[in-house]
Amino acid sequence: MTWRRRTGRWRPAGPEYIAVFLLVVLLGAALLAWRAATAPPWPHTTGAVLSCNIRSVHYNAEPNDTKVSLTYQYVVGGQTYAAQWEGLWPAAGSPNALPPDRLHELESPGYRLRVYYDPQNPSRSELEDGSRDDVLFFSALFVGILAVFLIYLLKIYPMWRLSRAL
Repeated sequence: MTWRRRTGRWRPAGPEYIAVFLLVVLLGAALLAWRAATAPPWPHTTGAVLSCNIRSVHYNAEPNDTKVSLTYQYVVGGQTYAAQWEGLWPAAGSPNALPPDRLHELESPGYRLRVYYDPQNPSRSELEDGSRDDVLFFSALFVGILAVFLIYLLKIYPMWRLSRAL
């Protein structure tokens, strides 16, 4: 028997320190997810297309997708910023959505866009509201850490404590 067991005093050891560490990381992830979820939406401004390239792409079979690469500019607080965007242009659910038969309108310089920008850093912008991008990431991080913490607490920790008690 160990000295700790004979005296009846319990002292934390490695397994408990790991559990406390995982709990602190879990609380940190919860705080980040909460902060991202309660962040105000990004403000928006009007932007204009500077240049646009539209091309048809396909990966292995039909149908062909239309990929848009564009450069746009916008003004925030008297400062002009330029940014680039590349991807599949939304056909619905966005203030910048266009049906596929009207995508050619993006190729005309000066075409108006709604640009969302980060109020903390106006040079960071998106063509969709980017204020909620971090919510999904931090929520997934929280769920992942919670799963690791529960597996440790319910499976690994009891086996580790039992092996140390013998």
